Amino acid sequence: MRGNRPAHRLEVFRRSTKCLHFYFYRLDPEFGLMHVRLQSWFPFEIQIWVNGREWPARQLDREGIGYQRYDNTFLHIDDLARAQKWCARLKRRRWPRVLDAFGSIGQPHVKAH
Repeated sequence: MRGNRPAHRLEVFRRSTKCLHFYFYRLDPEFGLMHVRLQSWFPFEIQIWVNGREWPARQLDREGIGYQRYDNTFLHIDDLARAQKWCARLKRRRWPRVLDAFGSIGQPHVKAH
């Protein structure tokens, strides 16, 4: 926004500016390596990145089910039906609560619900 003095009003205009983002990395016990990206200007949007392969790998490890993994890909899972059930549970998760908690990582003064 900038002021147009002759017209006595504010106008929206575009220009290139430098943007600053803050990144907060965390090794979460359930989801593994993740990060929170907080932009430094209004409206202070926040993005949360969680690795979608790390959670099932942790479930498989906990249950003692064998799998073969290369980088961020599962090449083989011994009990695919059980792994699919876990993934189905993941989509029914109470994500607003989970994301609120992760959002507080970059904002120490905000308490998670």
